[in-house]
Amino acid sequence: MWALNVRGRTENLVQSPLFAEETKGADILFMNETRTERTVCSVNGGRLQGTNFPLVREGREVTTTGGVMVLMSRKARELGFTTERATEIAVFAEAPGFPLFVGLYDPHEESNYADETHLNNLAERIEEKREERERKGESRFSEVCVIGDFNARTGKKTPLIVWTGKGGGKEEEWARTGGREEVFRPERESEDETENTKGRALIRFCEMVGIVPLNGLRRCAVEEGGEKV
Repeated sequence: MWALNVRGRTENLVQSPLFAEETKGADILFMNETRTERTVCSVNGGRLQGTNFPLVREGREVTTTGGVMVLMSRKARELGFTTERATEIAVFAEAPGFPLFVGLYDPHEESNYADETHLNNLAERIEEKREERERKGESRFSEVCVIGDFNARTGKKTPLIVWTGKGGGKEEEWARTGGREEVFRPERESEDETENTKGRALIRFCEMVGIVPLNGLRRCAVEEGGEKV
C-alpha cells in the first residue's frame, strides 16, 4: 500500500515510465491533491484502477484543488476492497479482515479543512464505520489508518524520527540504522521555519481518536507528540 502526494500533476505523472516502475509493487495506491475532473481512473496499463474523489466545498465537488484518488490492483479487488466517500475531505477503503484505511486530503496552513468541524465530522464517520464493521463481525478495535501527506511542516524544528518498519524510509536511510530501530534526523528539512499548525493539529487528532497515521511506506514515531509522519 502506497500514498502519494501528486500536487495536481496527475496527468503527466501517471503516464510516466518512472511512475509505472515506482508503483509496480503497490496493490492499493492513495493519491491526494489530484485536481482532476476524471472520476474513473486507470494507470500502469490498467493494472491499477479506481476512483477519484474530488474535494467537496459548500456541498459541491471542486476539481481545481484537493481530491483523493484510490487505485487498486486486481488482487486487492479480489480480496474484497471497496471505496466510498467518508467526508468532504476523506475516503474509506476497506475489506473484511483488514484494517479500515482512510485516504485524506492533506490540509495546508491556509485551508479550512483541518478545523474542528471537519475533524469532528471525520471522527463521527470513523466511529459509525467501526460500528458497522463490528455488526459484520469485524473486531470492534480493528485498526484504523489514515493515509497521506499531512503537510505538518515544522521547519528547522523537525523532530528526531524513529524508523519502526523494515520497509520504512529510503534505502540509504535504512542502511544508516543497520536494519535496527534507531533515532536519527532525516536529511530533508524545510527551507524556512514555517510551522503548519493545522497539519500538526490533524496528527494530534489522529492520536486522540485512536487511528494510526501512515505516510507512503513508513510508520514513524517521534519523541514528543505521539505517532507522526
